Amino acid sequence: IVVSISQFFIGFTNIVNGFSSGLGKNGILSRIQAIGSLIALPTCWLLLRGQTFVGMILAIIAVSISSAIPAYYFYKKSFFKIRLPSWPPDWRKFKKLTPYTLMLLVSAFAFPVTEMWIRQSLIESSGYQQAGLWQGSIKISSAYIGFFGTFLSFYFMPRLSSTADKLVIARLTFKMAAILMTTFSIGATLFYLYRDQLILIALSSKFSDLGNVIIYQLAGDFFKIGAYVIGFVAVAKAAVRLYIIAEIFQNAIFIALSYVLTNGSLSLSGIMREYVYTYA
Repeated sequence: IVVSISQFFIGFTNIVNGFSSGLGKNGILSRIQAIGSLIALPTCWLLLRGQTFVGMILAIIAVSISSAIPAYYFYKKSFFKIRLPSWPPDWRKFKKLTPYTLMLLVSAFAFPVTEMWIRQSLIESSGYQQAGLWQGSIKISSAYIGFFGTFLSFYFMPRLSSTADKLVIARLTFKMAAILMTTFSIGATLFYLYRDQLILIALSSKFSDLGNVIIYQLAGDFFKIGAYVIGFVAVAKAAVRLYIIAEIFQNAIFIALSYVLTNGSLSLSGIMREYVYTYA
């Protein structure tokens, strides 16, 4: 019940963030995120004090909805008051959202399904410990990939959407790819040098063996960042066919490589190498 109610707060925050991003008000966007995080910290601390399972779940929800408070404040101060739509709704506007809905649905299903298939195959071939280590590497990866994804969503995509000049789009895309891939390379190098300490902080001592193969995750994510930049061009220009084909293709390649190159007997290092090949 709490999770379902929280969706309204998350949805409202996304609307305010979307308007702010679309209008180039990145300062407002940053303040919403920063203030939301400051509100979430003491709330999470209180909920986690009892170390209960329910408290843990509520703490995760608190992180998701805390940004709704500053979002509401900036919404009240803004000029883009959100009005209730008239009835019947303007279906032409809904139709314009269809391409983005299709792309989102494909993304929402493609990698999770691929991940479940590989995880189950890894469990059957190498056991739960190896599958757990792989899930740990994905969890670490999601943390920093999420940062780049947020930056691209709220800074890069609005700039792409506002221009139709192909030369400008190409220049902006290559510039963004160069900046992000260079930034990631520096961060990944530091992460690899201090991997043992950082894995201990991010996960636990039970994941210490991950340090032996984390280099593959970092290499794969380097190429993934580059693919992300190109992918956002497809999203900004609603290139639905290209986006869907690419999304299905990369996940199919990942599964195929995982099966073919390991002769059906999956291992942790094998899966992580195939991850690099897929995004390269």
